[in-house]
Amino acid sequence: FRAGFDIDAVNVIQAARHCSAPVLFGHAHDDQLVLCSHTRKLFEEYTGSKLINLFDGDHNSIRPKEFQDQAIAFLKKCFADAEKEDEDRRKEEAATRRSSPGVIPP
Repeated sequence: FRAGFDIDAVNVIQAARHCSAPVLFGHAHDDQLVLCSHTRKLFEEYTGSKLINLFDGDHNSIRPKEFQDQAIAFLKKCFADAEKEDEDRRKEEAATRRSSPGVIPP
Protein backbone atom coordinates (compact mmCIF):
# COMPACT_ATOMS: atom_id res chain seq x y z
CA PHE A 1 0.00 0.00 0.00
CA ARG A 2 2.90 2.38 -0.61
CA ALA A 3 0.72 4.36 -3.02
CA GLY A 4 -2.07 4.70 -0.46
CA PHE A 5 -4.56 2.40 -2.17
CA ASP A 6 -5.12 -1.26 -2.94
CA ILE A 7 -4.24 -1.88 -6.59
CA ASP A 8 -6.60 -4.87 -6.66
CA ALA A 9 -9.50 -2.56 -5.78
CA VAL A 10 -8.93 -0.31 -8.83
CA ASN A 11 -11.44 -0.72 -11.66
CA VAL A 12 -9.67 0.85 -14.64
CA ILE A 13 -12.56 0.17 -17.02
CA GLN A 14 -14.94 2.11 -14.78
CA ALA A 15 -12.37 4.88 -14.31
CA ALA A 16 -11.92 5.17 -18.10
CA ARG A 17 -15.57 6.17 -18.38
CA HIS A 18 -14.79 9.30 -16.35
CA CYS A 19 -11.53 10.40 -18.01
CA SER A 20 -11.25 13.23 -20.47
CA ALA A 21 -7.53 13.83 -20.98
CA PRO A 22 -6.32 12.88 -24.47
CA VAL A 23 -4.73 9.43 -24.59
CA LEU A 24 -2.85 7.33 -27.11
CA PHE A 25 -3.22 3.62 -26.43
CA GLY A 26 -0.42 1.46 -27.77
CA HIS A 27 -0.30 -2.28 -27.42
CA ALA A 28 1.77 -5.15 -28.78
CA HIS A 29 -0.26 -8.03 -30.23
CA ASP A 30 1.78 -10.75 -28.48
CA ASP A 31 1.84 -9.15 -25.02
CA GLN A 32 1.09 -11.95 -22.54
CA LEU A 33 1.43 -9.77 -19.41
CA VAL A 34 -1.38 -7.37 -20.38
CA LEU A 35 -3.71 -8.80 -22.99
CA CYS A 36 -4.57 -6.83 -26.10
CA SER A 37 -8.27 -7.31 -25.34
CA HIS A 38 -7.80 -5.28 -22.14
CA THR A 39 -6.43 -2.30 -24.10
CA ARG A 40 -9.24 -2.59 -26.64
CA LYS A 41 -11.83 -2.54 -23.85
CA LEU A 42 -10.17 0.49 -22.23
CA PHE A 43 -10.16 2.23 -25.59
CA GLU A 44 -13.87 1.49 -26.10
CA GLU A 45 -14.82 2.81 -22.67
CA TYR A 46 -12.55 5.86 -22.64
CA THR A 47 -14.55 9.07 -22.99
CA GLY A 48 -11.77 11.53 -23.85
CA SER A 49 -9.99 12.14 -27.12
CA LYS A 50 -8.24 8.89 -28.01
CA LEU A 51 -6.27 6.93 -30.58
CA ILE A 52 -5.18 3.32 -30.56
CA ASN A 53 -2.28 1.59 -32.27
CA LEU A 54 -1.86 -2.18 -32.11
CA PHE A 55 1.52 -3.36 -33.35
CA ASP A 56 3.75 -6.42 -33.58
CA GLY A 57 5.80 -7.47 -30.58
CA ASP A 58 5.36 -8.40 -26.94
CA HIS A 59 5.29 -6.56 -23.61
CA ASN A 60 8.98 -5.65 -23.70
CA SER A 61 9.49 -5.16 -27.43
CA ILE A 62 10.88 -1.92 -28.74
CA ARG A 63 7.98 0.08 -30.06
CA PRO A 64 7.94 0.52 -33.85
CA LYS A 65 8.98 3.86 -35.34
CA GLU A 66 5.46 4.29 -36.75
CA PHE A 67 4.07 4.26 -33.20
CA GLN A 68 6.77 6.65 -31.97
CA ASP A 69 5.96 9.04 -34.83
CA GLN A 70 2.24 8.72 -34.07
CA ALA A 71 2.90 9.54 -30.41
CA ILE A 72 4.85 12.67 -31.35
CA ALA A 73 2.11 13.82 -33.75
CA PHE A 74 -0.56 13.08 -31.13
CA LEU A 75 1.25 15.12 -28.46
CA LYS A 76 1.82 18.02 -30.87
CA LYS A 77 -1.90 18.05 -31.70
CA CYS A 78 -2.86 17.90 -28.01
CA PHE A 79 -0.59 20.84 -27.19
CA ALA A 80 -1.82 22.82 -30.21
CA ASP A 81 -5.45 22.16 -29.24
CA ALA A 82 -4.78 23.20 -25.64
CA GLU A 83 -3.00 26.37 -26.81
CA LYS A 84 -5.93 27.27 -29.07
CA GLU A 85 -8.44 26.67 -26.24
CA ASP A 86 -6.35 28.88 -23.96
CA GLU A 87 -6.14 31.61 -26.62
CA ASP A 88 -9.93 31.44 -27.19
CA ARG A 89 -10.53 31.67 -23.44
CA ARG A 90 -8.26 34.74 -23.16
CA LYS A 91 -10.06 36.43 -26.07
CA GLU A 92 -13.43 35.72 -24.47
CA GLU A 93 -12.27 37.13 -21.13
CA ALA A 94 -10.91 40.25 -22.84
CA ALA A 95 -14.21 40.75 -24.68
CA THR A 96 -16.10 40.34 -21.40
CA ARG A 97 -13.88 42.94 -19.70
CA ARG A 98 -14.42 45.39 -22.59
CA SER A 99 -18.21 44.96 -22.51
CA SER A 100 -18.46 45.08 -18.70
CA PRO A 101 -15.92 47.62 -17.36
CA GLY A 102 -15.40 47.33 -13.64
CA VAL A 103 -16.74 43.76 -13.50
CA ILE A 104 -14.12 41.09 -12.83
CA PRO A 105 -15.03 37.70 -14.32
CA PRO A 106 -14.80 34.69 -11.97
